[in-house]
This record gives sequence, C-alpha cells and structure tokens, in this order.
Amino acid sequence: MKKLFLLSALALFTFLSYTQAQAVAKTIVVEHFTNSRCGICASRNPGFYANLNQQEGVLHLAIHPSSPYNSCIFYLANPVENDARTNYYGIYGGTPRLVIEGVVISAGTNYGNASIFTPYQNQTTPVSLRIRQTKEQGMMTVSVTIKAEADNTIGDARLFLAAAEKRVVYNAPNGEGEHHDVFRKTFNGEPTGATVAVPAIAGDSLVITGMLTPDANWVFDQLYTMAILQSATDREVFQAAAAAPSDNEPLVGTFEVNELAASIFPNPVTDLLQVRLAGSEKARVRLYSTQGVLLQEQSFVGQVSLDVATYPAGIYWLEVEAAGKQAVRKIVK
Repeated sequence: MKKLFLLSALALFTFLSYTQAQAVAKTIVVEHFTNSRCGICASRNPGFYANLNQQEGVLHLAIHPSSPYNSCIFYLANPVENDARTNYYGIYGGTPRLVIEGVVISAGTNYGNASIFTPYQNQTTPVSLRIRQTKEQGMMTVSVTIKAEADNTIGDARLFLAAAEKRVVYNAPNGEGEHHDVFRKTFNGEPTGATVAVPAIAGDSLVITGMLTPDANWVFDQLYTMAILQSATDREVFQAAAAAPSDNEPLVGTFEVNELAASIFPNPVTDLLQVRLAGSEKARVRLYSTQGVLLQEQSFVGQVSLDVATYPAGIYWLEVEAAGKQAVRKIVK
C-alpha cells in the first residue's frame, strides 16, 4: 500500500509539473504592407481581408511604405518607421505584400486563399505575452509581460511594440474607403524591435514598458497596442498579442492590495526601500511612477533593497508578487 501511495504521489507530481509548465498556443500575426495610392492594392486587398476575416484569432497590422507611392498619407504620418519595418523584411519596392509569423509570402501568392495561413496554425510556443494598456489624458502607456510558460533556450529576441489605429475612414486615391489596423508608431523607437532577454525558466517573467503621445490626427478611441516577439536572427515570431482599443487599465492599482504578507519599510523613504518576505519562495518586486512607468524590477528571495535616492519627492507604487499572491503599497518619498 505504501509503495502504491508513493507511485501515485509521483504520478500526481509529474502531472502537475507538466500541466503547470508547458507550451501555450501561438497567436498568428500577419503584417500587411500596402499603400493608399496603389491601384493593385485596391484590387487585391478585398480578397485578402475576406480571407483574414475567416481566420479566428489572427492579428493584423497594416504598414505603409513609401514605395510605390511616397505621397500615401499613412506613410507620411511616420515615414522612418514605416520604411524601416518594410526594409526589415527585405520587401521594399512594391505593394501589397504579406509577412505571416515573420515569414515573407511570395508576391505572386493568392492572398485570398485560406491556405496561406495553414502552415502556421495549431502551433505552440514556450512564451506568453500579456499587454496592459492605459489610455489617459491623451497619452498611451503600455506594459508588456513576457512570461516563460515552459523552459526554453530562446535567449535574446526582439520585441516590436507599436500603436495602431483599428479603423480609419478615408477616401484614398486608390478607391479604398476603410483602412484597418493602421500602424502608427512604436512605443520604443525601435521599428525592427528592441532587444530583450526572454526568461528561460518556466514561471519567470520580464516586463517591458513604453509610452507615447498620439498625433492629433489619429482617432484616440481607435488606438490600441500590438506586441510581436520574434527571433533576433531569422525573424521567426515566437508570440504576438494585441489589446483592444477599449482596453484601459492602470499599470498598477491605485489602491493597496494585501494578499501577500510583505514588510515594506521605511515609508516614507529617503534612499533605500526594504522589502522583506517571511517565506523562501522566489519573488519579484516592481516600482512604478504614478504614471505607470516601470522604474525598477528585481527578483529576490527573502529580502531586497531598492535604491530610490535619485527619484524626486512624490508618490510611487510598489508591487510584490510571490507564490501567486500580490502586495501593492503606496510609497511616499
């Protein structure tokens, strides 16, 4: 009986380990290179959009390069980054073009055929992306959590983090009247993606933040965030995510949370802020400004010190996470 119990316990442990640390579904993203003055785009885009609308959960981003027409208004709204993203894939020169999951699709392919998505369906990935988007006072602030859902050897990758406009009504010279998921601007000034070190151990995570002030000509209520994590070498997409234009949540709570027993002192603080936990579990601490900008992030066990000496006097928010629980404190300096 004792042997049976041990075997059962081992089987249960193995099952729980597997279910708690395994790959997750990969979200498909298609980058669509088009131009509002391109007649060929006007003839081919409707078939592509009809195809796209039949694909459940596929993300779409429209990028407008200067070729074949450098007077396209969407290109002119952000010339440098539209062309840089196009050149990143080596497809500058003609539109429309598609890139699915970082793979360039031949210009002669029938974009209206559902088979263009088939090779990328039902795939898994060891990483997840979570977007927390804040839209307040005419500004967009975003926090992206890159989490290792399973052990992996990805290492350095590139995170493309951009604001897009969901629907633009504009009677373009090529006859198109509606324009979807229009790329507007990156949050980090990196149109080919900023280098990030993807966590290698299941359960570990990394938070990347960004902020931008939208142009007055963009419809604020239509703006949303898109994130694409891809290989630093061959552009393979590891994971993608997008917020909805209506998503608007603070990066940290504006109230205190006490799920986790954490000792945080001194408060008010002048130079060193101490965070102490009673247990020996791995924990993570993050310090934010009241605007939601991530100022510091550390992993620790037991106790950690945060140097806040150089920060101006004011209110800050501290978030501590461990064992699935959270503590949030308002910090006064």
